[in-house]
Amino acid sequence: MRITTELEELDLVPGESAEFAVDVINTGDLIEGVSARIIGLSSSLVKSYPLVLPLFPDSTGRMVLTLTLPASFPAGRHPLSVEVKSRTRDTDASYTDIDLIVPPHPGLLVSAHPKMVRSRRSSRFVLTLTNPGNVALDVRLTASDPQAAMSIKCSPSTVTVPAGATLEPIVEVKSRRVFLGSDTDKPITVAAAGVPVRTLPLRTQGRGLRITEVSTLLAAAPDRPVVAEPISTLALAPEPLTEASCVLTVRHRPYFTRGLLTVVILLTILLIWAAVFLFGLNQVFTGDPQTKSAPASFFAASSQVAALNAAAAAGEPPPTGPAAGAQPALAPAGALPKDGTLPAGLGGAIGGTVTAMSNGAPVGRILVEAQRQDRSGAWISASSAATQADGSYEVSGLFPGRYVLRLSADGFQTAFAPGVSNVGAASPVEVNAGAATANVNAVITGNPATITGKIDPGDNLLPVVSQVTVTPIGGTGMAPVVPPVATDADGKYSIPDLPAPFTYELSFTTPGYQATSIRSTVTGGSQRFEPTVVLGTAPGSITGLVTDGIAGLGGVAVATSVDGKDVVTGTPTTGSVGQFALAELPTPATYVLTFSAKNYATQTIVVDLGPGEVLGNLKVPMVGGTGLVSGRLVDASGKGLGGATVTVGGTENPPTTTTVTDGDVGSFSLAGLPSPGSYTITFRLPEYADQTVPLTLTSESPPSSLLVTMASSLGRITGRVLDAAGNPMIGIAVTATDGKRLWPSTTTAASGGQPSGGFVIAQLPVGPYTLTARTADGRTVTALVPVQAGMVAATNFTIPGGQ
Repeated sequence: MRITTELEELDLVPGESAEFAVDVINTGDLIEGVSARIIGLSSSLVKSYPLVLPLFPDSTGRMVLTLTLPASFPAGRHPLSVEVKSRTRDTDASYTDIDLIVPPHPGLLVSAHPKMVRSRRSSRFVLTLTNPGNVALDVRLTASDPQAAMSIKCSPSTVTVPAGATLEPIVEVKSRRVFLGSDTDKPITVAAAGVPVRTLPLRTQGRGLRITEVSTLLAAAPDRPVVAEPISTLALAPEPLTEASCVLTVRHRPYFTRGLLTVVILLTILLIWAAVFLFGLNQVFTGDPQTKSAPASFFAASSQVAALNAAAAAGEPPPTGPAAGAQPALAPAGALPKDGTLPAGLGGAIGGTVTAMSNGAPVGRILVEAQRQDRSGAWISASSAATQADGSYEVSGLFPGRYVLRLSADGFQTAFAPGVSNVGAASPVEVNAGAATANVNAVITGNPATITGKIDPGDNLLPVVSQVTVTPIGGTGMAPVVPPVATDADGKYSIPDLPAPFTYELSFTTPGYQATSIRSTVTGGSQRFEPTVVLGTAPGSITGLVTDGIAGLGGVAVATSVDGKDVVTGTPTTGSVGQFALAELPTPATYVLTFSAKNYATQTIVVDLGPGEVLGNLKVPMVGGTGLVSGRLVDASGKGLGGATVTVGGTENPPTTTTVTDGDVGSFSLAGLPSPGSYTITFRLPEYADQTVPLTLTSESPPSSLLVTMASSLGRITGRVLDAAGNPMIGIAVTATDGKRLWPSTTTAASGGQPSGGFVIAQLPVGPYTLTARTADGRTVTALVPVQAGMVAATNFTIPGGQ
C-alpha cells in the first residue's frame, strides 16, 4: 500500500477548519478497506471522509481529512504524520508527513470579584486574567485612582499567563482613616498589558526525523541509537501590546457616620432622663411596705390599755387622771419600731415540727428561718429559730404577712417548707397579728452518711473476712435497703451512702466466730467511726491417738498450757487405748502439746487452732528409748558461743535447739533421741565455720557432756605504723579493701595490750586485701595481705619522709 499527498504545509488559524486530500494506492492482491488518522493531533480534531475507503487490487482512492483547531491551540510549526492502515488484515501502515503552521493569536480578558468593597481602611479584590489566545503572554498589571488618595498594590504585578489559562492575582488597597462623614465611592482603574512570549519552538534545519525515516533507520541499523534533530528557536517579530482593563470601586466608610452620631446623642439623652426618673422613684418608694404600713399604735401594748383591762377583770372602776390617759401623749405607750422583728408575744408566730425524709423521725438543731420578699423581689430573713430535740420549733415576732420557711443545717440539704428544694415551690404561710400559726410541718433530707470501723479476730494468724449486714432500725414507711459489705485483709470495713439520719444495726458474721452485732446512729452527712468490734469465738478441741508406732499406747501424759495454766491429761490403758482429748480450748490460739511416757522419747507437737476449730484424728507416734545429749559450744579462746543452731542428723524428725545466750552461755541439751543409735550433731553460727561432731548412744550408759570448739570463719589484720626513725605514728588512716568494700581503721596510742601506733581491722572474710596507710599530707604506703579464717595477719608499715 502506498499513499501520496500534494500538501506539504498547512496554514490554519485557531478556531477555523481546513481539509486536504490523501491518495491511497492498493499495491496488494486483495481487496482492502483502509482508514486514515493524523498522528500528533487528537482524534476529536480530525474527521476522515470516507471513514473506511474500499480499494480493489491496483486501484487508487482518495480520502479527505478535515482539521478543526480550538482557539487555544498553540502557535508554531507542528510536524504531523498521516497514517493509512488496512482495516481488514494486519499489514504495515503507510505514512506521509505534513507540517501544520498555526499563526499566533493573542488575547487577554480582565475581570474582578467583587467589583465593589465597602471598608474603612483596607480592601481586597481578586482579579481574573484569562488568555483566550494561543500564545503565552507576559502581563503587567497597573492600577490607579484619579484622586491619588489610596495605596494600591497588585500581587504579583507581573505574571505569565499560558495560552488558554486563567490566573487570579490580588489587588490590595489601603485608604486613609476617616472618622466622621458619609460613605464615599472611589473608583480604581486596573489595566493589564500583555506581550507574547518572545520565542516559539520551530524547526529551522530541515524538517527533522519523521516516522518513515525513523522506521528506515531502525530497519537498516537496529543496534544504532536514533538521535532526533535538535529543535532551535526563532525569534518572533515585535508584536503590539494586548491590553484590557476593568474598574474597581472602593466604598470608603467612616468610623462614625452622621446617622450613628445622631443615634448616640438620642440614646444618651434617653439614658440621662431614665436615670433621673428612676432615681426619683427610688427615693419616693424605697423601703419595705410591710414595715411602712404598720402604725405606731397597731398593737395594743400600751400601759393604759393594760390598766383598763386589769380594772375590768377585778370589777373596779376605771382609773382617772393621768393613768386614764386624759392628757394626750406624743406617742402611745408601747409604741413599736417601724422596722425589724417585733418583740415576742406582740407579733405573729409560726410553729410546727421538722422530720427527716429518711425515717420520719423528728430532727433537732435545724435552723428554721421565716423569709419574706422585699420590694426588689429578694428573699430576706425576718426571724429564725432552731428545732428542739423533738423536732418542734416556733418562729415569733413576725409582722402580719406571707412568709416561707427555709430549713438548713450542716449535713442536711437546704429545703423550704413543706419539703421542697426550690423557694418558688414552697407553701406560703399567712401570719396574723398576735396569733400563732401552728402545725406548719416540714421535711428535710440529710446528706448520705458513712460508717467505718474495724474488727478484732483475736490471735489468728490467718486473714479473717467478716460479712457485715446493715439493718435499719425504726423509722416510718419503707426502710432503705443497704447491701452488705465485707471486711478487708486488715479487718477494716466501710459502709458509704447510708440514708441519714437513721439508726442501723451492724451484724458481723464470721466463719468460726460467734455472731456479733452493734447499733450505730448517724446524722445527716456524718462520718461515723465505730469502736473496734472484738469477735467472740466458739471453743475448740483437739483429739487424737498416741501409738507406739503400731498400736495405741496407754499411760502417755499429754500436757499443754491454756491461758498460762498447765493442762495435763492421759491416754487410757484399757478400752480406747491411746485416745486423748483436750476440749473447751479458747480459739484462735496456738498450743504446744507434749507427749511423754516411760521408756519413750518425749514428743512435742505445735497445733494452730482456728476460730472454733475442732481438730480430730491427730496421730502421735512415740519412739521407744530415750537419749539425752548435753554440752557446751565455745570459740578458740574457750569463750561460750550463744545463739548457735544445733541440729541432729541420722534420724527422722530430728530435734533442734539453740545454744544458751544468757547464764551458762554456749550450753545446750537435746532430748528424745532413740537409743541406741549413731548421730551427727552440727553447729551453725554466723561468722564461724560450721562444726559437725559424731555421737553414739548406747542403752547401757548415757553419753558424756560434749565440748565443741568452733573456729571463726573471719580473720583480722593487725600491725603498727612507724616513721623513718622507727617512732610510732598515731592518727594515721589505715584502710583494707577487697575491691568491693572498705574496712577503715586508725592508729592509736598504746592501750589494752596494743602497742603505740598500732591498728586492728577485724571481721574480715577470707581472701587477699590491699592494705593502705595514708598520712594527712598524702604520703601512702600499700601492701597486699592475705587473710585466713580464724587467723591474724600482722603487717607493719614504715612511712618515709619524717613524722
